[in-house]
Amino acid sequence: MSGSPCHAPRIDYPPIKMVQMVADVYAAGIEEHLRDGVKLRIYGVAKTVVDCFKHRNKIAWTLHWKR
Repeated sequence: MSGSPCHAPRIDYPPIKMVQMVADVYAAGIEEHLRDGVKLRIYGVAKTVVDCFKHRNKIAWTLHWKR
C-alpha cells in the first residue's frame, strides 16, 4: 500500500464505510482465482468470517438465526 491518503468512493447505494488497515492485515487471506482469463483477488471464506466477528459491532447484521 502506498503512503498516499485514500478517498472514500462516492456512491448512493449500497451504503459503505471506508476503513484503513495495515498492509499485513489487508493482504492476509487473499486468494487468487482465474476466471475467464482474468486473475481475481478475493478474500477467502475464513478471512471473511474472522472479519465479521472482529467488526461485529460495526456492521449491520441481516442474518436471522432460527431455533
